[in-house]
Amino acid sequence: MVNELGAEFVIANLKLAEPGSPAEQSVILADPAGGAVSKLIWSTRTRGSDALATISPAVTTMLILLTLIMMGVVVTAWANLRATMRSQKEAEHAATHDFLTGLPNRASLLATPLSDDKTLRMQPDVCVVFLDLDGFKDVNDTHGHFAGDRALLGCTAGFSHIAAGNGLLARVGGDEFAFLTTGPDAQRTGRKVAEQFIEFLKEPLKTPKGDLRLGTSVGIASGCSKDTTIHELLRRSDIAMYEAKKLGGNRIAYYDANIDAKMQERASLTHHLREALAAEEITVAYQLIVDSATHQPKGVEALARWTMFDGRVIRPDVFISLAEEGGLIETLGAYVLRRACVDALAWPDFILSVNVSPVQFKNPRFDEMVGQVLAEIGFPASQLELEITERHLMVEPDIALAAMWRLKERGVTIALDDFGTGYSSIGYLRTFPFDRLKLDRSICADITSNTNVQQLVQGTIAIARSMGLKVTAEGIEDEFQAKFLRLAGCEFLQGFYFNRPMPADEIRPKVLEGA
Repeated sequence: MVNELGAEFVIANLKLAEPGSPAEQSVILADPAGGAVSKLIWSTRTRGSDALATISPAVTTMLILLTLIMMGVVVTAWANLRATMRSQKEAEHAATHDFLTGLPNRASLLATPLSDDKTLRMQPDVCVVFLDLDGFKDVNDTHGHFAGDRALLGCTAGFSHIAAGNGLLARVGGDEFAFLTTGPDAQRTGRKVAEQFIEFLKEPLKTPKGDLRLGTSVGIASGCSKDTTIHELLRRSDIAMYEAKKLGGNRIAYYDANIDAKMQERASLTHHLREALAAEEITVAYQLIVDSATHQPKGVEALARWTMFDGRVIRPDVFISLAEEGGLIETLGAYVLRRACVDALAWPDFILSVNVSPVQFKNPRFDEMVGQVLAEIGFPASQLELEITERHLMVEPDIALAAMWRLKERGVTIALDDFGTGYSSIGYLRTFPFDRLKLDRSICADITSNTNVQQLVQGTIAIARSMGLKVTAEGIEDEFQAKFLRLAGCEFLQGFYFNRPMPADEIRPKVLEGA
């Protein structure tokens, strides 16, 4: 009954107890005589304790969850921080290192401090070795870029072994490396390392595609750390490297101030050439080509000429090479062709010969440019003869052959110029659709005094004529040469013996006079 009362009236711990039992709350139960028989006891209840008892399980659970969440946040933040730091290091490494070889890149090389020594040095104590792989483009073109990458990795392994402990090796371009060394023996160390680089590449590189053979052209520049920057030394060594390439490659060249002066002069000439082309200041002279039997004019060769604003006459071999290097050759070539075709309209019976650069010939739309010029001017394609050299054929023979056939389809004839220099391969005459062979002036000059050359020239003319080619000899300077070549079967002659190059307005009087 007591338990039911406690539950009904929500009294905590309601129960019967002995009259003398201690209790927080109690009521004495007495008999009719007033004597204590027992007593009811219970626990005191408050609103706070009730509420606490009700919510304490939920609060405990929430606190545990909150603690776990905070621990997760801390762990995640720490992981993100470490990932960010790792990414930052990777980004810094990527910004200063080459992705393929793992070597420091150009930016890393340029950021290298030269010296912490505060004393003034009077001797060169910084040396930069710049090297470019010879034949690397052929590896890429022949075997693919995968083989090229393997070759770079092989070079990196060898170069790194050589450079270890001597200085900093960096990859500064596609197939270009640079080595930086400092200290009193910098020049000697640089030279020694450069020689070892060349020696290393004398052995073929082993790759899955087979053995690959490469060489390297090396340029070396030295200076004092107090008055020279790495950027400047890198530029100088790069210039020296190109000198090594010009000398045939696979060798060392040292920077010289004269090289810089020549480059600055060439840069200045290139600038003036660009201005001269824009102002149409390039002129065209013409040298007559005569019949070997009658010495009557049968054609002209167009020759570009350039006289600068200060009166200096720049040789054609100089400004044509400048145009090729400076990206102006197509502009120059198109200008000369157009000008020559306009002038040659006045000589309807003449063949007009125009020289073409190998750079122009590589342009797959070169024949379209020629056709457009002929159509605009109204010059007959059958009267135009384009002269090319062996350089056109040796570099990319398939491209040259396709270009020649496209030109012949337009009615243009093609001559092999400067035959007798370079390889002078008879195979070219059989493979390529030439219409004319032009003997170089260097071989014609020896006719007078060298019987072996005379036999060589006679044989060459006989071979050319057996193939149906017309033959023109250049550089004729005396009567003996003219007579000998005529008797040997050469049909056309050209040289100072007949006339020097002249402006277009002097050609017509020469024709009327019978040259």
